[in-house]
Amino acid sequence: MRGSDRTSGSLFSYVDLEQRVPAKHPLRTIRSLVNEVLASLDGEFEKLYGPRGEWTRLFAKHTGTRSISGRFVPGMLTNPQLNHFTEPDVLVVTDPTADLQALREAVNIGIPVVGLCDANNEHKYVDYVIPCNNKGRRALAVVYWLLAREVLKARGTVKEDSEFTATVDEFEATL
Repeated sequence: MRGSDRTSGSLFSYVDLEQRVPAKHPLRTIRSLVNEVLASLDGEFEKLYGPRGEWTRLFAKHTGTRSISGRFVPGMLTNPQLNHFTEPDVLVVTDPTADLQALREAVNIGIPVVGLCDANNEHKYVDYVIPCNNKGRRALAVVYWLLAREVLKARGTVKEDSEFTATVDEFEATL
């Protein structure tokens, strides 16, 4: 299912920008211009994707689980001294590429990982792949709505589909 649990060192190496690009290099100017343009497009991205974490928050509310949206603090699954430390039985990631730190920690502690994966995602360390569009607002609303309903059915809280009263529209992020 997943790759070897044997660690192979760091997947990424970090070289400081100051070491790599001289202070007067034109890339410095271009970088600041690109950052400004991307910042001006935040509203457009928000319209496309909605507020981050709305789906997971509602999934957690309906299933009684914990949702972590936004930045995943390194050590949340592996360092008991952190205030945000948690010990989940399973990890669900919306995007294995974006949620790489959480995915690494889950692999290190040996908990199963459920990943919502599109064609662009690497799923080497994902135990259960749910193939779907994990970028679109409506698509994520449908997937998390279905997951919530099926979790409740598996627990016996909901016997039939019609007993789950939440709607897909509630799970869709409002703009």
